[in-house]
Amino acid sequence: MRYVTLKYGEDSEGMLGLNVVGMPMISYPMAAGEGLLIAHDILEHQNGISSIGSIGDELEALGGVWYIRGEFNDLRRDNRGSMYSPIENLASDIANMAVMYNRGVPMRVKVPNTREHEQDYDFKEMIKIAKRTATQEIKGMDDKIDYKLYVEYFESALHLLRMGYMKAKRRFKSQTKANIMFWNIAEAVDEILKYAEYDGQEFRLGYDGNNVVYNEIYEWVA
Repeated sequence: MRYVTLKYGEDSEGMLGLNVVGMPMISYPMAAGEGLLIAHDILEHQNGISSIGSIGDELEALGGVWYIRGEFNDLRRDNRGSMYSPIENLASDIANMAVMYNRGVPMRVKVPNTREHEQDYDFKEMIKIAKRTATQEIKGMDDKIDYKLYVEYFESALHLLRMGYMKAKRRFKSQTKANIMFWNIAEAVDEILKYAEYDGQEFRLGYDGNNVVYNEIYEWVA
């Protein structure tokens, strides 16, 4: 069984929620107010908790999302966003980061040079939708599109989606088991959030292919 420590508190944006201890704190909403986000950080980010926070790492993580949830049409179980397909939902994330990249936010990862991939039809469909959405958003904000960055970003996105998917496939041999583990973790963290009360409160979460356990970490004063 693997273990992580979850800490309750405010992020840099003043949002209350849980974070996995060891995750970098950046000027962006990071506190998780639902278990799904913690499960995403633990299972769908393939480069470790300490690497979370960059555009490049998140693009790779979307490849992990596709492997664990997207292909099952199982992105959420509360019907939020259900009017959109999994491809459209991930395309929205890709587009949001394209806007950030156009503003000069760096990738912060070395982009791999990958070959054609079994999921390319879906990945390229995501990118096609994301290009359209990002173009509309950038122009709607009266920003100028830096076409060099624009082309660079979407070429990088395809490589990183492929890489994230391949890493998830190597890490979790069974998509079905990975999907089950994801939702077991999400449900357990939702339970933890019911008991989270004060800044700095910590919980220990353990998980494997079949079970998830958790308990609060108490400071004992002699």
